[in-house]
Amino acid sequence: MKNLIFISAFTFLFNWTATAAGHISRDSSWTYGGNGGLNLSQVSLNNWASGGENAVGFDVLLNYSADYKKNKHLWQNRIEMAYGLNQTETSGTKKTNDKLYFSSTYGYGMTKSLYLSALLNFNTQFAKGYDYKTEPRTYISRFMSPGYLTTGLGLTWNPKNWITATFSAISWRGTFVSSKILSDEGSFGVDPGEHLFSEMGGNLKVISEKYDDLFTSRSFLELSGRSAKRGCPLGCTIKYDRE
Repeated sequence: MKNLIFISAFTFLFNWTATAAGHISRDSSWTYGGNGGLNLSQVSLNNWASGGENAVGFDVLLNYSADYKKNKHLWQNRIEMAYGLNQTETSGTKKTNDKLYFSSTYGYGMTKSLYLSALLNFNTQFAKGYDYKTEPRTYISRFMSPGYLTTGLGLTWNPKNWITATFSAISWRGTFVSSKILSDEGSFGVDPGEHLFSEMGGNLKVISEKYDDLFTSRSFLELSGRSAKRGCPLGCTIKYDRE
């Protein structure tokens, strides 16, 4: 008996960097950069002795930064978007990626590398999410359920263009749950029936990023100290991401 396996994949990735002088404005104080990608995959199996099943999927992402630095002013902005689905014969369609993130930090210079700053971070997802381990699938999330909004005041250290650290001794984080079903269940820390859970605490965010025509590197680390309601003994949140 013949064994036949067919696997196809298509990946499209692109990176770009630009200064405002040749991009949007003549003000070279602006710097723009980002990356994006589209990945399409298909697996088709026929009489394949090792087992497996047919599958098709895609994943798309887009990241973009716009930073301003002139005299005593520093303003850093970034948006990240990603979405992916995968479909198999037995499991149906499952979400593999879902992200909507925006960050903005403004600083006013005290010294050459140190700024008084204010930050705003926002994070949520595009579509409904499910727990695929249950049967039937359990609805667990959607756009703005949860949605996280963080604001704070503090200090930003920017010794080089490729690294920035922002410490906020006073910051507020709001967890929004717009779904009535999830709100009634008390999901994501909100009291049952409520749509907002507020926390106060400190926040440290460190970003290292480099862009060129051939290589993109970005590391992101965020440490937050808040209330212990979510089960962390120290009331902490740790996020790390690398591209």
